[in-house]
Amino acid sequence: MADPMTDPVEDPMLDLSGLAYRWPGSGFGIDVPRLTIPRGQSLFLHGPSGSGKSTLLSLICGILAPDRGAVRLDGRDLATLGARARDRARADGIGVIFQMFNLIPYLSGEANILLPLRFAPARRANCPDPQAQARRLADELGLDPQVLAIPAARLSVGQQQRIAVARAMIGQPPLIVADEPTSALDAQAQAGFVDLLFDQVAQAGATLLLVSHDDRLAPRFDRQLALPDIARITRGAV
Repeated sequence: MADPMTDPVEDPMLDLSGLAYRWPGSGFGIDVPRLTIPRGQSLFLHGPSGSGKSTLLSLICGILAPDRGAVRLDGRDLATLGARARDRARADGIGVIFQMFNLIPYLSGEANILLPLRFAPARRANCPDPQAQARRLADELGLDPQVLAIPAARLSVGQQQRIAVARAMIGQPPLIVADEPTSALDAQAQAGFVDLLFDQVAQAGATLLLVSHDDRLAPRFDRQLALPDIARITRGAV
């Protein structure tokens, strides 16, 4: 059987090969010889703080351009694109759940959910009725309809978290990336959040990459990897 960490997978959702990046003016660098995520798989990637998780996610999402190597998202190599094209590819192809949610505080819950559609024409095309899809996602995530009219700054942490999930899922992006989404939650709240997330991902037929230092979540996923197993980190002078 092929090892998706090192061997090619036919038509993967995400495929990193020969990837290398070093922060300018810093001795910190990351090298990823190979990482492949098949379509529809859930992958838990764990590593301690400072292990390069944020840099790797920035490369996967096209926020950073690698010094060398390929980042193929749904068959398209982000490393060959200019900054604007990478931004568009990320908006269309990846729904991101940030650690601190990154909601716009003065926008309503519904406006926050709909925000990605302004920058992602492919996701917008999947939403004949954006408001109806936003409300459906909110309902499935257990949000009271009245919450959608309230500015994000006035919502509870749990409500903000669910708004962030709905924002990532709207328009059915093929890849969902979650960056430490449960770091501020207790064990019971973590379990409830992961249940909601897996339910939404399964309904959309999406691929899920969740990155965290908390390996208690790992058994829920199809596959678990430690960052040191796939990446070499360098520190200090070049």
